[in-house]
Amino acid sequence: MTTSSTPYSQVRARPWLSADAARWAGVRPAWWARPVGPAVALVVALAVVTSSAPDPVCTASAPCGARWLDTAGTMLFLPHLLWVFLLPELTVVSAPVLLLWMAQPSGWEGGAGEKAADAVLVAGVVWSGAAAVARLWVRRRQRLLALDAAGGMTAVAPRPAHFHPWRRGFVRYAGGVLVCCGGAALLIGVVRADRADDRTAARAAHRTGVVDAYDPDAYVATVRLPDGSQRPVDTVAKLRVGARVPLLVDGDWVRLAAEPHGNRTGAQLLGLAVAGLGVTLVASGVLTRRRTYALRRGPVPVLRVQAQRVHARTEIFAADDPQGRLPTLHYLPRGSSESFMTLRQAYLYGAPREGGEAVLATVSGAGESGAWTAEASISVVRGGASWAMPRTPFGARTVPAQPSDGDAAPHPRMLAHLAAAEARVRAESAAEPVTAGPVHWRAGPLARLMAALLAIGGLALFLVLFGGTERWFYRGALCLACWYLLEACRRLGIWRLTADAEGLRLTSLWWTREARWADVDGVDYTLAGELVIACRHGAPEIRLAGLGVPRLERHLRRPSRPATAAAQATVMLRTPARRPRPTIGA
Repeated sequence: MTTSSTPYSQVRARPWLSADAARWAGVRPAWWARPVGPAVALVVALAVVTSSAPDPVCTASAPCGARWLDTAGTMLFLPHLLWVFLLPELTVVSAPVLLLWMAQPSGWEGGAGEKAADAVLVAGVVWSGAAAVARLWVRRRQRLLALDAAGGMTAVAPRPAHFHPWRRGFVRYAGGVLVCCGGAALLIGVVRADRADDRTAARAAHRTGVVDAYDPDAYVATVRLPDGSQRPVDTVAKLRVGARVPLLVDGDWVRLAAEPHGNRTGAQLLGLAVAGLGVTLVASGVLTRRRTYALRRGPVPVLRVQAQRVHARTEIFAADDPQGRLPTLHYLPRGSSESFMTLRQAYLYGAPREGGEAVLATVSGAGESGAWTAEASISVVRGGASWAMPRTPFGARTVPAQPSDGDAAPHPRMLAHLAAAEARVRAESAAEPVTAGPVHWRAGPLARLMAALLAIGGLALFLVLFGGTERWFYRGALCLACWYLLEACRRLGIWRLTADAEGLRLTSLWWTREARWADVDGVDYTLAGELVIACRHGAPEIRLAGLGVPRLERHLRRPSRPATAAAQATVMLRTPARRPRPTIGA
């Protein structure tokens, strides 16, 4: 964030009035265009199709190949599901490609059940493509409404300090290129191995063997050669024990004549999945960088608005909404973590739309004569209010009153969460005060038991699966999954919040963060299960996630340890006399 004494009052900008902001906020995708519906339909249909798909028919006269087209078409559904939620720009491209792939006659083989599942899959693809088009139309409509509200007035967007446009999206772009290279390396390895099999099969001798054993889980058959030796061979079709099968033999190299290539399906699927993830990251980074540079190429539309910072989120209000009761949009800014709960005059640069970028200049003093600061968004613009709610001094969360006509009602879940938190604070205020400290809060026995059970079960599953496979990519995926599970267990069962005469201290397994009482603005247990110590005076907030499920706790009427810790710390924050006193000799 950069501070400037530039007379922004000289910037020619029209105010974003409530009527114009309401029209902008009223442009929303229809209920059927929300990504959850088509994603669920696609997942269910794809699971049915893949589970009921018949085994391929392979013969010595028509051997099975690598099936790259079928495999690539099937794996395209994975990035398509990601794009349904994150990148509608790519969804409108992948949906027609998937429809063309499914139009091939070989994809509609099977019974009535398989064909019905295929029809549902086609309907899900069409639904997802139509939903993406509707979301893009909404963004275009929002941009046109913002341009109309600006009235043709433009200005050069200020450049915040320590913000370089080329860095916006660079990590995703560079990481996506590396991931694509990894996927390409896997696929190249599979192609080279298949070509080596083709060369070996061309000079191999034809023999006839007998199937002595068949493992349907590993798709490996044990065949007996004419000389009496037994060899394991990979197969994608089910083989009957005792059946005679044609073989290709070249020394130690033995394959079924109907399947001359080795079973490299795992590496093939992993390579395509990694490539799809890489394309997603690259496309996201490219789109983000384009939107960021669009704000730097020249004058852009500018609107006079009001802004408010709640924790790390910036919320934008109409210029004639003095009470700040109806947020129009919000985003995550780059710069200072200072929270200003009162509305400030600001200029919003760029035609805002959901999924876009923004630059904001705000005034820190009264009127327009104070110091101005400029900030840029590091997250996409979202319509409406963020989950954070306004706060009165000393950490008291405010529960909004009943809205008047024309106002948007706060989310019911947020209201219930805030009401429960305030009830806990009132109950703790009536409890016996603590006269000596420090006071410690940590995970309860149930949370630690759940963390231990998850860790033991995860490690046991990891050891069983790790010992059952020799493929390095499966083992790497298991290692990542085990690490994620242990990290979740660590957050759930190993944390401690300490209050003493000096301030608050939040400790996890790897780190400890402290905040003095004079810097603490509030202590909250959020709807997402995070314990947050919000600070003022520009100090960064302290946050620890994954500590519980507030909705479940509220239904069970059993507040968790993090909820109790937030309530008791809030009482200490509001009433300094309730804070722990220094121990003698400290």
